[in-house]
Amino acid sequence: MTGFKPSDPRPVGLFGGAFDPIHFGHLNLAVALWETERFSKIIFCPAACSPFKLEAPPAVSGEQRVEMVRLALASYPYFQVSDLEIKRPPPSYSIDTVRALQLRGPLRLLLSEESAAYLHLWKEAELLFQVAPPMVGSFLCSDRRRLNNENIQYECVTIPHLEISSTRVRQRLCAQKPCWHLVPKEVLEYISMHNLYN
Repeated sequence: MTGFKPSDPRPVGLFGGAFDPIHFGHLNLAVALWETERFSKIIFCPAACSPFKLEAPPAVSGEQRVEMVRLALASYPYFQVSDLEIKRPPPSYSIDTVRALQLRGPLRLLLSEESAAYLHLWKEAELLFQVAPPMVGSFLCSDRRRLNNENIQYECVTIPHLEISSTRVRQRLCAQKPCWHLVPKEVLEYISMHNLYN
């Protein structure tokens, strides 16, 4: 990967989620956190299915979501995509992904503020957060260290406000409304080519 050196002491960011589909909100969060921490790279890891969303799995296949992420990241030299989680049976657990990555350097979990509310429910949470301390991107972050409702500490970083969700994108795609302002052009072309989210 361009710009990445194996001996780079900077942390690697791990950014998980359904990415169903990936949109500018995801990219906005990743870029803002990368600029703050100066990660060596950020790995986007689409989940097979979140353990919190087993009754509402992703709308399209893991392979298709990985390919959409790959297309979206093509012009971001420090970002890459991993298919580790879609290759495993659901649900997807971050602790299993961290173990499978076998990174020797420091690692940080990158999260939205919405995800931070459920940190205490994550599998092997205490061990996970020791190995990969959470960094949360928030629109309204007033301090660097915050606690969720179970007193789990995480680092909070203010990011620019982009009110976009995959749910909104899917709804607009289903209604055949334009989404060029929400989703990268290459991803929209892939969605159209494969007749997704109709």
